[in-house]
Amino acid sequence: MCGMARTPADLQRLATRVTARRTEMHLSRDECARRARMSNTTWRRVEEGQAVRDTTYARVDRVLDWPSGSRAAILDG
Repeated sequence: MCGMARTPADLQRLATRVTARRTEMHLSRDECARRARMSNTTWRRVEEGQAVRDTTYARVDRVLDWPSGSRAAILDG
């Protein structure tokens, strides 16, 4: 989270975009978690708008074919 505390609204905005992109790509949560080399629980946390580590968000960018740092831009509004 780029060293900044994020609001629930910031996290929910990211969660909505992550879920939409995953659905657009026709991927399951399990498949995304596998590709990101993280637990299903961690991927679920991202999609539910719960905070995770910055390094986790970087893996989400990669799995969703987003340019590096996209999640930071979404979190920043």
